[in-house]
This record gives sequence, structure tokens and C-alpha cells, in this order.
Amino acid sequence: MPFQDGRQKIGDELKQLHDAGLSRIHIGMESGYDPLLAFIHKGVKAAEHIKGGRNVVEAGISLSEYVIPGLGGALWTQEHARETARVINEINPDFIRLRTLHTVPGTDLHEKC
Repeated sequence: MPFQDGRQKIGDELKQLHDAGLSRIHIGMESGYDPLLAFIHKGVKAAEHIKGGRNVVEAGISLSEYVIPGLGGALWTQEHARETARVINEINPDFIRLRTLHTVPGTDLHEKC
């Protein structure tokens, strides 16, 4: 299984990566709101982001989480912001990076946003 978000690597495995020289992991969380994660077919839920992020932090590896403000569009603006903040707070990453969203007309995401 490829490394996606820290969920599948725990304890000694992540510490071994750290000891081998891995100093930072960048994870594209996008959102902490489960319905939105399902809509974009992210393949993980907020609880899995939390588990994976905590695994990385506990191993001593610097963690950078990426979030896309506006991904919830008008429909999920409040929930996306609130739940993403909650997940970020539970993980406590070293960095929080924001990515710009541009939707393409005619796509499901454009229609939702």
C-alpha cells in the first residue's frame, strides 16, 4: 500500500522513517468535513486524517497539512470551515497550507460551489 496519509504507518515504522532522514510529510487533507470528503472522492474520513496526522506528529516528523478554503462552496461553507478547523486542532500539525480552488464550469464541483 502506498503512503497516503500516515494511517497505515504507525509507531516504529514512522520512527524508522524519521531515523532514516525523513523530516517532513505533506498531506493534502483538503477538508475535515466527511460529506465533502465523500463528494470529492477523497477516500478517507476526518477520523482517518486525525489518526494519520497524529501518527506522523508522534513519530517526530514535521507535518504540513493542506486545506482548500472554498471547497465546500455555498452549500457546505460553514460545515467545511468548522470541521476542518476541528480536525486541524486535533492533529496540531507544524504547518497549515492553504490552496486556491478554481472550478471548471460544467463539472459537478463547479455546480456545487
